Amino acid sequence: MQYGKINVFFVLFLAAAVSVSFAQQDVSDEQNVSAPMNTSAPLNVSAPLKYALVIGNMDYQRIEKLKNTENDARDIGEALLELGYQVDIKINLDHYQMIDAVDAFAARLKSNKTSEGFFWYAGHAVQIRDENYLLPVDVTIDSESRVRAGSYSLNNLLDILEGAKNKVNVIVLDSCRDNPLPTGTRGSGARGLSVVNDLPPDLFIMFSTAPGNKADDGLPGKRNSPFAQAFLKHIKSTEPIAIMAAHVANETLSLTDQRQRPFYRGSIISDIYYTLNASAPAVSAAPRSSAPRPSAQPDTAPSFSPASSKPKKEKDKSQFNSIGASVGTSFSAPWVTGTVQGTFSPFKYSFFDLGVDIGFVSGYDEAQYYSFFPFAHYCAFFPFFDKSGLYAGAGGGVMFSTFTFPEGKISENYFALDVSGGVLIANMFNVSYIMRTDFRSVNNKIAVGFVKRFL
Repeated sequence: MQYGKINVFFVLFLAAAVSVSFAQQDVSDEQNVSAPMNTSAPLNVSAPLKYALVIGNMDYQRIEKLKNTENDARDIGEALLELGYQVDIKINLDHYQMIDAVDAFAARLKSNKTSEGFFWYAGHAVQIRDENYLLPVDVTIDSESRVRAGSYSLNNLLDILEGAKNKVNVIVLDSCRDNPLPTGTRGSGARGLSVVNDLPPDLFIMFSTAPGNKADDGLPGKRNSPFAQAFLKHIKSTEPIAIMAAHVANETLSLTDQRQRPFYRGSIISDIYYTLNASAPAVSAAPRSSAPRPSAQPDTAPSFSPASSKPKKEKDKSQFNSIGASVGTSFSAPWVTGTVQGTFSPFKYSFFDLGVDIGFVSGYDEAQYYSFFPFAHYCAFFPFFDKSGLYAGAGGGVMFSTFTFPEGKISENYFALDVSGGVLIANMFNVSYIMRTDFRSVNNKIAVGFVKRFL
C-alpha cells in the first residue's frame, strides 16, 4: 500500500511538472507574438543586421508646414521592413528628439561591425555658410545663429556614422525644398543644399535634387513627393545602389517634367556591388565584373533614360511659346472681336505676341462695321504653379476699319498703341485685357480664348 501511495504521488508530481512546463511555454509564445517581428527578414542566421532610421518632419511651428513628408517616411519605412531592416520611424521631431534618435541609431550600428545602416530624412533643410542643416519642427528662425544652434547638422550626422565603424551606411535626404526662412533671417543661407565633400568611407548619400536647386513637395492630391514616389518604385532593385540611384533620378526627372534632378555620390568600397535588396535573387545573370564601380560614378545622375542614348530636352516653364484664338468685346465699335495670335520667347520670362484682330458689329443703328488690326506686343511673363502664368506688356498696330451706312461707306486707317495684360491658365485658357489708343480716344478690349502652348 505504501508503494502504491508513493507511485500515485510520483505520477501526480510528473503531471504537475509537465503542466508547469507547458504553461511556461505558452507564456513564452505569447511574449513572442506581442513583440514586433520582421516576417520579411531572411532566415539565414548569418545575414547582416540592417538598421534604418526614417524621419518625417512636416508640422513645423514657425515656418511653412509640409504636405507629404509623413506619408513619405511611413511608406519608406514599410518598404525597408520588407527588405529586412529593423526600422525606427520618427514623425515631427524637435531638436532634442532628433539628437536622441540619431544617437540611438548610431548605438545600434556600433553594436555589430557588420551591420548596415539606412537614414532617410524628409523635411525642411537649409545651407548656411556651405554647411547643411536638417530643421526640427521647433526650429527658431529669429536669426542665422539660432537656426544653426537649433538644427541638426548634416556634418554631425556624417561624423557620428563614421564613428560607428559599421560595414556600410546610406543617407537619403528628400529635403532640398526652397529656403523656408524669412528673408531677413537668411543671412548667408542659399537655396537648396550644398555639395558634401570628404565623405566617410563606405557611405553613399543621395539628395532629392541637385545642389542649389529646389525639390517638389508633391502636387495636390498626391500621397508622396515625386522623389519619394520614384525611390519607392526602385527601392527593391537588386542592382548596385549606384545603378538603382540612377533609375530613381531618371524617374524623378520624368515625374517633374525634367525640373528636378537628384544628386548622389558614394565611397562604398567594402562591397562595390552593394544593394539594398541583397536577400532577393539577382534580376540579371550578367557577371558582376560588368557592373560599374559605385565609387567611380558621376556626381549627378544622367539626364537621359536608360532606354535611350539621347538626352531629354528640359522644359523651360519661364518661356511662353503658343498659338491660339480668342473672342472678345470692346463694348463699342467693334462690339465683337475675334483674334488669332501666336507668341514666341527668344528670352526667358518674356515673349513677343503677334496677331490680328478681326472686328465686326457696331453700336450704330443701320450701320455695318468691320475692322482688321494686325498688332505686335512685347510682354514680360511671370510663371506660377506648374502650367500657368501672368503677363503684361505693350505694343501697337495699324487699324483698317470701314463703316457702311445707307448713305455710303466711311473708312478709317490709323496707327494705335496698346497696353496689354492677361493670365495663362493650365496651358490652355487665356484671359486678356488690352487698352488701345489712337491719341484721339481710348478703346478697351477684354477677350477669352484657347491656346496651345509648346514647351
